[in-house]
Amino acid sequence: MRERTSIDTSKRYTPKWSSNDVESHKAYTSLRWDPSKHFTLRSVFFYQDTRIRNHLISFSQQVDKTFIPRTTNFPWEKYENYGGYIYLDTRFSTFAVDHKLTLGYSSTYYEYFLRGNGFVLRSGTSLSLNEVKNLSEPDWGESFGKGTVSSPWIDQYNNVLIGDDITFNDQL
Repeated sequence: MRERTSIDTSKRYTPKWSSNDVESHKAYTSLRWDPSKHFTLRSVFFYQDTRIRNHLISFSQQVDKTFIPRTTNFPWEKYENYGGYIYLDTRFSTFAVDHKLTLGYSSTYYEYFLRGNGFVLRSGTSLSLNEVKNLSEPDWGESFGKGTVSSPWIDQYNNVLIGDDITFNDQL
């Protein structure tokens, strides 16, 4: 059985150009209104805009305890996500059973954009673990990440909800 290389987790082994950049903006608001002891109106709306760019490095350990680095560069990606719901709850009892009946609607919209032609993957030669941090940044190509924005991938989910939360009282 082959022995794994011991890795000192207090050290950094990746080059300084390796990064995972995330910028995210979020807004969220909610409303709850109880016009009587029998009815509650609940509503939420959210919006999120996220941009991500990655310069990643991963390693495959070889039998001689060296590592083959694989560098991956993703152009910037953008995610836009928003949605909300509105629910009306009503409470009532039938015999020995308490009910909380909920009627509502929810919707979520998701859009994903990618600049360029996708990610670029490069594979290197065997290096010792200490040599990896001095690995120079690969030439990703002049047009990488500068291409046009792709057509967005769009997902939208609309839901109608009817639910009954049933509680048996002490008589049962």
